[in-house]
Amino acid sequence: LPADDADFPIALNYTTEHMYDERANALKDFYLPVGTFYPRLGFPSVGELFTTNCLAYDDEDYADDAAVKTALEAIDTTAIYGQPCAIGAIQLTDTKPTTSVALKVVEYTTMPDGTFGVKFQVIAA
Repeated sequence: LPADDADFPIALNYTTEHMYDERANALKDFYLPVGTFYPRLGFPSVGELFTTNCLAYDDEDYADDAAVKTALEAIDTTAIYGQPCAIGAIQLTDTKPTTSVALKVVEYTTMPDGTFGVKFQVIAA
């Protein structure tokens, strides 16, 4: 099902990481082999905060990590929002979403393994 379909609830995957190789133990190396573990899903509530690097880029304002970081440097003066998109990632936008789940960017940050991340606050659920 498409993640932006308003007829279905939106959930976040918060599954505990399982590392399968001591040489590749960063969060980016985490996976769930089919049939071994089931993902844990949580439904977002207004006010909750979470950090992710699962973003859908566009060809305009948010084309890559560098463009997102540049845009987030002005977060104190310009609001940036997030909304579910069809590929299951979060699409950044300059306009407040009207989707069933709406997010607001709080800050540009890092993930626990040191890779780029964005902190969101749920503003509608």
